[in-house]
Amino acid sequence: MWKVIIAILVGLFSFSFTFTVLGHAMKIAILPLGLWLLYWLLGRRNSWEKYRKYAWLGFFANYLFFIFTVGGIFIHQAIYPKENIHTYISDLSEAKIIPTHPSAKGNIQFERDASQKLENFKEHHFFSDEWYREAYGGQDEVRIERFPYLVTDAHAKWGSGYTPLIYIEQDGKGVLITTGHNQIYFKSEQSIIGEVSANE
Repeated sequence: MWKVIIAILVGLFSFSFTFTVLGHAMKIAILPLGLWLLYWLLGRRNSWEKYRKYAWLGFFANYLFFIFTVGGIFIHQAIYPKENIHTYISDLSEAKIIPTHPSAKGNIQFERDASQKLENFKEHHFFSDEWYREAYGGQDEVRIERFPYLVTDAHAKWGSGYTPLIYIEQDGKGVLITTGHNQIYFKSEQSIIGEVSANE
């Protein structure tokens, strides 16, 4: 039995082709390197015929893993769509807004109906070059920070696996979300932040 297990494990070794699926790096086996190695080792001992099917089983297991991985990515995308802001922000009950730039106001908080207003936020084109020129194209004293607020203690959708960094635009009508893989910008006509009134 232990020789069978070794034959299967060695059969897993292969030369693979790497490509990207929905932002995830994937590998698919092409050449059965482990199979060739076993053939070279066992062929001289006349044991190749005995363990050949197990080595092939190990090699084809690569495709089984590939199918499960790709299927898992598409299922994850269906349950947690990347273009939906609620995937990254599902609970604001404990969230706080922290100013991160001198241009930010220190007395900002979420609107009472901010969670409902998030429904109106849609994925929008990301103007990275334009924003960079705004921030660094002028003199030091007139530099603009488009996202001067950082959100803490907001929770992503349960089970998504995301722990994003969330930045709010100066007017509260834009949200920039940074994950480990990419950045997504959401835009709305309504602001989700406002100044704290004197009686609060």
